Amino acid sequence: TSLLDAVRDRPPVRTGVVNAVSNVVLESVRDASKAGVVEPVLYGDRAKIADGLSALGWDAQGTEIVDAPDEGAAATMAARDAGQGNLAALMKGHVHTDTFMRAVLNRDAGLRTGRRLSHIFHMTVPGRQGSLIISDAALNTHPDIETKKAIINNVVALSHALGNARPRIALLSATEE
Repeated sequence: TSLLDAVRDRPPVRTGVVNAVSNVVLESVRDASKAGVVEPVLYGDRAKIADGLSALGWDAQGTEIVDAPDEGAAATMAARDAGQGNLAALMKGHVHTDTFMRAVLNRDAGLRTGRRLSHIFHMTVPGRQGSLIISDAALNTHPDIETKKAIINNVVALSHALGNARPRIALLSATEE
């Protein structure tokens, strides 16, 4: 099941896009918005976002833009808004993973739940049936056995939510760089 198929009958999710200043990020957000998957809130330098929207020919009228001077401020502001319930999801835009995660994990953001947080990349690969979920290439980089169990539980729960009743799991060793 593709990610779009899994969410097609659900209302759009109000999603904070952290540092939405690159054309690649904005193109992805535009496509997700047009598909009815997200209601985007774009965080980042307002002028750069406007330039990107113009370059794409995307009339994003009505889309909220939260001006932030740099990626750290964009991440902090979006995490805070998510913690206050103003956003249902966060999307990593053109921002370093450590900057993004520092904002998410900051106690003041209000996003901690007491459960192990893990990070995923969800990919639909052209020419390949189904999708790939790669977890924790950047967050839990040296997991012990209990952390590995928590990561697997998170991936299985996400897979189930997306309609995959029997996900196949492989444990690999990799890093972001």
